[in-house]
Amino acid sequence: MRKSRSSAERGFNAHDRHRLSRALTQTEAVRVFRRIQAVLLMVEGRTVGEAAQITGLSLQSVYNLVQRYLHSHQVESLHDLPHTGRPPDAPELTATQILRELRRSPLRLGYRTT
Repeated sequence: MRKSRSSAERGFNAHDRHRLSRALTQTEAVRVFRRIQAVLLMVEGRTVGEAAQITGLSLQSVYNLVQRYLHSHQVESLHDLPHTGRPPDAPELTATQILRELRRSPLRLGYRTT
């Protein structure tokens, strides 16, 4: 069995445990919580396998998250990155217009009731 490396040997500094613990209590997003928890477990001396098993993430995900965190030592690096996503089909529609249409009676639009 391989010996677990210490936090310092892995690249974590003295402030990382406190920073990650505080962020863990403040986050509301489940995905971000699991990511922070995985990195925090690594700071606390757990193995990658243990962190993956506890959080439900894959081994590769834990490796990637630790690498992302160690690159900047910022919790924000564990948050979701912006996605371009699918462009809107009708960008000229506003939320107000959509809500107004949803309030219209289906009967007046020609739909029959059952």
